[in-house]
Amino acid sequence: MKAEKDDVLHVEHQALSDEISSLKAKLNEQNKLKEALYKKRADIGKQIREKIGNLRSSLDERDKLTGNVKDLKKRRDELNHAIKEKIKEISALKETHGITSVPRRAKSSLSLVRQKIEQLTFKLETEVMSFDKEKQLRAKIKEFSKALNEAGAEEKAMHEYFSLSKVIDKLKKEANVVHRKIQDIASNSQNKHEHLMTHSDEIAKLKEAEKEVQEKFLVAKDAFNKLNVELKEKIGSLNSVKGAISSQLKASDQLSKKEQDEILRSKGAEVEDKIKKKGKLTMEDLLILQSAEKQGVMAGAKKEKSSSAKNSPSKEKASKQKAKESPSTSKDSTETEAASNDNAATSVVDEQQTTPDQGASSESTTKQEK
Repeated sequence: MKAEKDDVLHVEHQALSDEISSLKAKLNEQNKLKEALYKKRADIGKQIREKIGNLRSSLDERDKLTGNVKDLKKRRDELNHAIKEKIKEISALKETHGITSVPRRAKSSLSLVRQKIEQLTFKLETEVMSFDKEKQLRAKIKEFSKALNEAGAEEKAMHEYFSLSKVIDKLKKEANVVHRKIQDIASNSQNKHEHLMTHSDEIAKLKEAEKEVQEKFLVAKDAFNKLNVELKEKIGSLNSVKGAISSQLKASDQLSKKEQDEILRSKGAEVEDKIKKKGKLTMEDLLILQSAEKQGVMAGAKKEKSSSAKNSPSKEKASKQKAKESPSTSKDSTETEAASNDNAATSVVDEQQTTPDQGASSESTTKQEK
């Protein structure tokens, strides 16, 4: 029955050891899967953070460009309004002074009139001519001067016309530059916006992927924890089985010691019996007696020794008197005394080991008894 129980425990121990090895292998594989999913989730999260950082940078740039476009459009509107106002002023000037020709040609004509007046005046002052011819020259100078005076207001208007034309041209040029800047910045802003939309789509896809990996990670983590709990339970069971096997081994050792003590006690009794019968002791008998005393299995002999020591002196005297009276009964009294004092016999045996003379005496006594 005990052997069967031992076999059951060893079988259970082996089965648990195999299960633990299998669980450890599964736990390692599950841990690798869990760590791989964790790393993948972390990598996706890093990509998301980087793209969000780029997205914010692009968003700031786009907003800045949008602000620049807004400011430039405001400036362009101001320039266009100023151009319109200057055009209104030119229109009013034309209408007031009846300016219909090209301003530059009108200005050229006035210059020719001035030049003509100067030529006639110079000729009148430097040449000698008849009175009639001088009179004709003076009439022409007067005519040209009158025409020039009449054209003074028109010349002033034309001058103003030229000034307004220059201002309008300058405003139009600046407006065109602003308009081109607006187009360039708006195009750049549009590119940023499209970049933002692309990054937004990528971030959304990455978040979906991160969510999927997170779900798989949680499943793997849950499986890992369950395997870990199961492994701990199996290890606990294995420790219990080990404890039971250890207890059985201790019990087996104790039982073996009892059996050895019993064998030693039996052999010690045989030696004691040999001593009682005054038999010759061998070296093995002496070792058996020493071992028995050392292991404490000679309790019976010690009790007999103790009880014999307590016998009354009268009994010892009676025994001695009987020995004197009847030599034939000496052998019986000696045997009675040996039986009542095992330790004394043991002392005799010890003395046989250590003192040759005493050993010889004991042997002589034995021969006499025989």
